[in-house]
This record gives sequence, structure tokens and C-alpha cells, in this order.
Amino acid sequence: MMRKEKEIVKNFYNNFGWLKNTNGTYKDTFINVDMRPILDFYHKKICTRVKNCFSLSGRYFLDAGSGANPAYQYSAGYQCHVCIDLSKRGFLEAKSKLQKGVYVLADITKLPFRDNIFDAIFAAHVLYHVPKDEQEYAVREFHRVLKSGGAVALSFIHAGTARLTLCSLRHRDYLKKL
Repeated sequence: MMRKEKEIVKNFYNNFGWLKNTNGTYKDTFINVDMRPILDFYHKKICTRVKNCFSLSGRYFLDAGSGANPAYQYSAGYQCHVCIDLSKRGFLEAKSKLQKGVYVLADITKLPFRDNIFDAIFAAHVLYHVPKDEQEYAVREFHRVLKSGGAVALSFIHAGTARLTLCSLRHRDYLKKL
């Protein structure tokens, strides 16, 4: 049985967030992302910062909480891009954009993968959708499935601000302190 908070998030994305408006923009993107052209430079700069967190190649890339927007711009050099999300609609949308991926409908606090499998993990704007008392479980799960020497990049917006934070953990040892 899924916790009520997670069920709310799942239902939001299945029934609203990953639906497109008349302009073809996802409703979640429309209400949460400032897509004015004046910010293109900023978005490109963030993309470069995230790319710099990862190796140019590897075997497995985990896109945690990918939703409808798989982060294919970061996984080009990896053999397999794995998308995981709670939302079935997000899963299907991601599949339509990234045909060579692997798609898993699951909870990031209980990753259904063996230990030490992923070379890189990216989680954009997903941790704050996890109940506060389970966010550490998600990070611990990233630690568990990350290969030694792998990298995790977490991005999120600070509450009450528009400032994006990128947290890059280049080695598993950073996460052992949790």
C-alpha cells in the first residue's frame, strides 16, 4: 500500500501534470517552469553544470523520477538509460521520447535494482515529492545502487526562492556519512 502523500503525487502527474495544454506544453512545466526565451542562457548553463557531474560514458544511467522528460542529454555516452517514476503517464511519455531506454514504474525510496549497478544517477526536482521522513531513504537507495566512483546529481529548488541548487556527489563515500 502506497502512502497517501505519494498517492497524491502519483495522481497529480497521471491526471494533470503530464497532460499537455493546447500549446503542447506539459501542464506541470507550464505552472512550474519559467520558459521565457530570456532564460535560455540560464537553462543551458545549468545543463552544462549537470553534464560536468558525470563521466562521458558508462554502462547504466539512472534517471530517478524522470516523469515525462527523460534526461537523455546527460546519458548519451551510457549504454542504457533507465527511467524510474511513480507515474504511469510519465512512464509512457518518457517511453515515447527515449525508445532505447528501460522504464520502471517504482518508488525511488525502494529501488528495485541490485547494489552497485549504476555509473551515474540524476534526480531532478524529485526529492521534494518524497515525504520528508523518507527523503533520506531515497538518497540511501541512490548510494546502494551507485557504483564506487560513480556520480549522483540532485537538483532542486529551495523553498520560497527561485534558486536552483545542484548537489553533485562524485563518489559513494560522500553518501556513507548519512
